[in-house]
Amino acid sequence: MTPHELDPDPVRTILLEISELALAAPSGGPVCEGMRRFASALDDAHGDKSAREAVLNNILKMYRGGMGSFQDYVVQDAKGVLPEHDAFDRLRSRLYDVVKAELS
Repeated sequence: MTPHELDPDPVRTILLEISELALAAPSGGPVCEGMRRFASALDDAHGDKSAREAVLNNILKMYRGGMGSFQDYVVQDAKGVLPEHDAFDRLRSRLYDVVKAELS
């Protein structure tokens, strides 16, 4: 069992972890803010299943974008890819898996 499986809201936790990792890059502000907005929306949906499902579906929409989308984001600076990118990429994949599983 992973720590996220023991978490009462693993989606929210992963969103916040992604937001922190995004801040390692100079261009990470918008990604950080987006993840925090989703986490806040999950807080607002507390106890409302249809509102939560709407937020989860909006999270999945990030994975359907083309060039320049969340899928393409790399944690990097002018010198290249930062070490935080590996963790960011794992969490990005984990977020997708956890959201899909919850919606199934």
